[in-house]
Amino acid sequence: SLDKTIKLWKDSTNVQTLTDHHDWIRSLAVSFNNSRLLSGCVSSAICGWDVETGSKIFRIDNAHQHPDIPDLNTINSLK
Repeated sequence: SLDKTIKLWKDSTNVQTLTDHHDWIRSLAVSFNNSRLLSGCVSSAICGWDVETGSKIFRIDNAHQHPDIPDLNTINSLK
């Protein structure tokens, strides 16, 4: 989203707002059991979230240039 947040909804009620990105959110992926969420932003940060608690599990900055994970790429990166 353009406001740099991720909003989780149940029915028509906002139940969580996740707020660790410093740029526009460009991509989301949800685990098969809906317990985890991955998010990517324009500045190439990737965050992992616990959906139940809204807690951030991890954050990778400059993901498209991460030396330990060369195949990791964000939606805004070109090689």
